[in-house]
Amino acid sequence: MTPEQYANVVHSVPYCYTVGTESQLSYIGVHHTNDPVDSIFPLINQTIATLRPDVVFVEGVQSLHGPAGIEKMVDGFDDEAAIVRGGEAIYTIKQALHNKIPWACPEPEDSELYLTLICNYFSKEDIAAWHLLRLLPQYQARHETTNFVGYMAPFIAQFKAATNWKDFDYSYEAALVTASRILGYTVSVHNIERSAELVDPIPWPARWEYQTIFNEMSRVALRLRDQSIVEAVLQELEAGKRVLVVYGAGHAVMQEPVYQTYFA
Repeated sequence: MTPEQYANVVHSVPYCYTVGTESQLSYIGVHHTNDPVDSIFPLINQTIATLRPDVVFVEGVQSLHGPAGIEKMVDGFDDEAAIVRGGEAIYTIKQALHNKIPWACPEPEDSELYLTLICNYFSKEDIAAWHLLRLLPQYQARHETTNFVGYMAPFIAQFKAATNWKDFDYSYEAALVTASRILGYTVSVHNIERSAELVDPIPWPARWEYQTIFNEMSRVALRLRDQSIVEAVLQELEAGKRVLVVYGAGHAVMQEPVYQTYFA
């Protein structure tokens, strides 16, 4: 399902389904949350206990130190800290490790993502600005104590390593100037509601006229991400494994037709 099709779909959240005659795939489509009392967390536990998955897939887990770095970080969290710091993704990883279940984040490599954006005729400056803007909602959701410039520093280093563009200004200030020029105003790190809309890939009928090149870039990224996720899930299913996916509800809805067709 494309972002344009999804814009006209109404669905419940969380959006959950199980497909396959032996419940080979269970998908928990969540609203991203860092609230420890949210009902999604008992649901994740219950699904792990019932499905007994062979592998767990989670969304958007980034680390400069790879999976080992994530696991080291998670090991230092209790359940509440895992939720507050990393929402349902980090919490799910913690439960997977506790149950000795392999986990993965089936996202495309950063280098592939940025090359795809280049191949879709977005400029390097626009991509750097988009990279900044898409991290803003994450920063706000985590209630970080450090300022946004400090929070961005390791992500800028990761971005630079993934692109390796010669003679390019990777600074936070340069990205902010580009973002503000395209948007027509200076970006505020404190406007939580607006920041999510700046990079929303879904062209909602009531808001399409407010969208910019950054929303289009998010649509390109979303298509690439969903393709990568589906390919990873199908590969595990082909190997006869039981799979649990904990991702945003939009991903769950847009990917469901593929899995229903696979098991038809």
